[in-house]
Amino acid sequence: MADPILRLEPARLGVEPGGQGTLTLTVTNPGTIVEGYSVDVVSTIPVPWVEVNPPTLSVYPQQEATAVIVFAPPSGPGAPGGTFPFGVRVWSTIEGGGSAVAEGDLDIGSVSGLQAKLTPIASTGRWSGRHTLKVSNWGNAPAHLRLAPEDPGQALGFLISPEVLDVPLGGEALARVKVRTRHPTLRGSAERLPFQIACEPDGAGQPGGPVPVGSTAERPVVDGAFNQKPILTRMVVALAGLALVAVVGAIVFIVNQDDGDDRSAEESQQADQPTGFDAVAAAGIVTLSWDKAIGVTSYKLKQTAPEDDESAIVDSPVADNPARLQSRIRVETEDDYCYRLIAVVDGAPESAPSEERCLTITLPSTAPPGPTESPTIVPMSPAPTEDASPSGESPSGGSPSSGSPTSGVSTPGPFIEVLRFIPFEGSTEAEAEAVIEQDRLALVAQGFEAEVLLSDEWLLTPPLDEPSAVLYVDGPDASAAHTACEAVRAAAPALVDTGCIQPYAVSPKPSPSATPSATPLATPLATP
Repeated sequence: MADPILRLEPARLGVEPGGQGTLTLTVTNPGTIVEGYSVDVVSTIPVPWVEVNPPTLSVYPQQEATAVIVFAPPSGPGAPGGTFPFGVRVWSTIEGGGSAVAEGDLDIGSVSGLQAKLTPIASTGRWSGRHTLKVSNWGNAPAHLRLAPEDPGQALGFLISPEVLDVPLGGEALARVKVRTRHPTLRGSAERLPFQIACEPDGAGQPGGPVPVGSTAERPVVDGAFNQKPILTRMVVALAGLALVAVVGAIVFIVNQDDGDDRSAEESQQADQPTGFDAVAAAGIVTLSWDKAIGVTSYKLKQTAPEDDESAIVDSPVADNPARLQSRIRVETEDDYCYRLIAVVDGAPESAPSEERCLTITLPSTAPPGPTESPTIVPMSPAPTEDASPSGESPSGGSPSSGSPTSGVSTPGPFIEVLRFIPFEGSTEAEAEAVIEQDRLALVAQGFEAEVLLSDEWLLTPPLDEPSAVLYVDGPDASAAHTACEAVRAAAPALVDTGCIQPYAVSPKPSPSATPSATPLATPLATP
């Protein structure tokens, strides 16, 4: 069967929102039988406001029939606007019949619904003020606006960013407005300078043409003001006078200071007395700690013993952690010792000595007897890289788990919790192990069974990032190791850096050149 022949009059239709527009569709049946046709409208946008009357046609052969199509776009916010192509589709209701589409264009008039708001309406300042302009679009088409300030008194300058706004349909846009006075005043009363900002449709209105009066839905206008204050107010002048009097008085006071006052000022800069000083001894090692002080450049440690005159050790310690400072010394003679700490600040008198801390020093059974004439104080230094033991013997004198009081390197349990660790990078392996060993002795003195291992000789799961000397507590399972770590953390938080959050499974690392039983697991710290 042949396709119907369509004729659309007019092919382009204009209509305003809230109004109606009609066009006529003529359908010709070129066939030899009576045809029935259905008619509807298709478009790129939903058109629920279009009506076809009648929606079906019956057309005799070689005859024509007409249908009226009515467009009635709604008005108000969200109404469509602009030009839309559409098509009138006609198809046969008889099986095997033909179909056709007639195309046209629909022009819907635009509806303006612009609103503008300035916040704040009035700004106050000596030189400038700031505002925010918000434009809302309640029309049926996007708006492209140019912001034009108007200053009837020509007393203000304007900086608007951006100067052109694109306001989407049903949306809003913001612009920053800075106003600045052209004529600042030094003294006097505040002055109100009014201004307006018009939102001009971009491209509408040529220079010299008429300008709409007032604010409209197409061209909103906002009113604002800048309250200009004088630079010098009465309060500012009064405060300046008082400040001048205070400066003159301070100069007179400084000039009249005598030498006694100068000496008092120097004495007032004396270093503060150290606080939090404490001493702990274990296995011939004395660990001294104190609170961190601001501005101290070095410390003097005073030590006394019953058989010895007072001696001093000048020490410049580094912080073990952000909250405290520590220093460690080795004592080679068993006796009763007392310690005091003095802070030193460059260019100022020494501080008063701290509170005295006394303790009894006992040496490990393996340590060589010290001299009996007088006690000896030896500052701690990193352990040597090789032990002085005879060739072919283990540096610790036995198995790695011998538990020597001067070496924490031992065979760990199946699970450990790391208290702190020092990577070998930046220091030698012996240096890192020596520092960790002193931390272990400090914990042993408090009754904790802390141990030391070297991560390059044991398999840790998960692994540490780099080979390190590790201070740890262990247990038969992860829970027991965690409980031991929390106990240390509660009693000695300065020696726990890890937060007790990561249990490690431990297993020996196979040796490439010897059986594990013939190779020591770690080099113990040399006994003084």
